[in-house]
Amino acid sequence: MKYGAPEEEPVPVNFNGTVISSATNTEIPGIQVQIMGYHSSIYSETDSAGVFNVSNEIIEVDYAAQLVFTDVDGVANGRFQAKDTIIPLTSSDFQAGVKSNIEIKLDTID
Repeated sequence: MKYGAPEEEPVPVNFNGTVISSATNTEIPGIQVQIMGYHSSIYSETDSAGVFNVSNEIIEVDYAAQLVFTDVDGVANGRFQAKDTIIPLTSSDFQAGVKSNIEIKLDTID
């Protein structure tokens, strides 16, 4: 017999959106996107249009996911500060298995 609260099963959730420059409002390619999940961290990178699409397993009771955005291409597309952010999730996001239209703005490094 087990005691305590039942363990929550992780739910796969897909996150997609765009990373843009806060200075110019233009899309930024070459930004690494890391999503912290239940068992592991998954990495992806923005494409030439600054779009990212990354999935990981999230515990529904958390109602949030941690995403980390890091400039990994050096000066190729400008230099940008890393950003660690919490994306709120709703029960509808978990039911659909997707959180869409996320817009992340990164500040430039002079």
